[in-house]
Amino acid sequence: MRLFTARSRQAPTGAEHGLLRQAPHVVATTQGESTVLLDIQRGRYHTLNAVGGRVWALLASGTTHAAIAATLRAEYALDPEDAEERIGRDVTAMLQQLHSAGLLAEDAC
Repeated sequence: MRLFTARSRQAPTGAEHGLLRQAPHVVATTQGESTVLLDIQRGRYHTLNAVGGRVWALLASGTTHAAIAATLRAEYALDPEDAEERIGRDVTAMLQQLHSAGLLAEDAC
């Protein structure tokens, strides 16, 4: 499940901990099943697929990595044996990419 197509640098971060929310300088719009993010500070855009768009929506009011993963497990039908590991890994990767691209704000818990 690939959630994010970046048009910027990608570096690993610790975005899997803390309260996460959308950065205030990012504008989003949904076109069909894709969500397009525009970073108005950097002048870069990013495209999310339907699942990535759902994650972005969850970030609107602030949430945690664990809450995002739990919501996706509840909403998407996956094999229960690998769903927890797979979703957790995919959410971690997406949050790392969003954080690296400067699209997330993180507050300490």
